[in-house]
Amino acid sequence: ALITGATSGIGEHLAYFLAKKGISLILSGRNQEKLQQMQKELDAVIIQADLSLHTDRDKVSSLIKEMSPDLIINNAGFAL
Repeated sequence: ALITGATSGIGEHLAYFLAKKGISLILSGRNQEKLQQMQKELDAVIIQADLSLHTDRDKVSSLIKEMSPDLIINNAGFAL
């Protein structure tokens, strides 16, 4: 499963929930330190990305094509 916005809030909680179910994780977020911590704890693939940036969206899209996750949870972002 790929989770965007995985370093806080609902995304973070979903990452830990799915890891407990034995689901392999790809975690995306802006906070590199938090991603590295979660990588160690959850044995996850991580990608630091700010999805408001075109180049970072391209990085995540390429990773999706490469790894073909069965589940994508787009949890990134906050808007009014």
